[in-house]
Amino acid sequence: MVPFKYSVFSEYGPNALRVNGAKHNLKHYEETASIIDVIVRWWKVVNVKTPFKGLRLRDDLQKPVYPSPFDPKVSFLNDFLDWLEEWKERRVDACTLSDETHGALIQTTQVFIEISAYCFEELKMSFVLFGKFQTDLLEERFGCYRRLAGSQYHLSVR
Repeated sequence: MVPFKYSVFSEYGPNALRVNGAKHNLKHYEETASIIDVIVRWWKVVNVKTPFKGLRLRDDLQKPVYPSPFDPKVSFLNDFLDWLEEWKERRVDACTLSDETHGALIQTTQVFIEISAYCFEELKMSFVLFGKFQTDLLEERFGCYRRLAGSQYHLSVR
């Protein structure tokens, strides 16, 4: 069974929401579908861990980032940053991200843009796989320690 969070942020979710939103007279379904579309596109760009993922899935957004100044993935990330800033400036009380999540998305996206430029200019790399820059293994290790400590939030390793 697929966890709910993955089914919401699936590439098929927005289309299903658009079809069923009209059929079931759901409020704000079009706006919600648009937001999910953007998040899914962002996730596709930043979750590339192998050079051939985009070829295998026939999806240009899931190809590695290349040093071209016109790489559509870097352009998308810059547009995504602008979109996040516009969203924050609206100052609406409903349908927003928490301040922490919003800040984390901005910071993460800025870092991906900067690290790709650094990898191309300083390290002379031919491509970058954003999915390799993650802390999953570190988080898994701390999760093991937390479980060993009886799921205590504050743990000490002795």
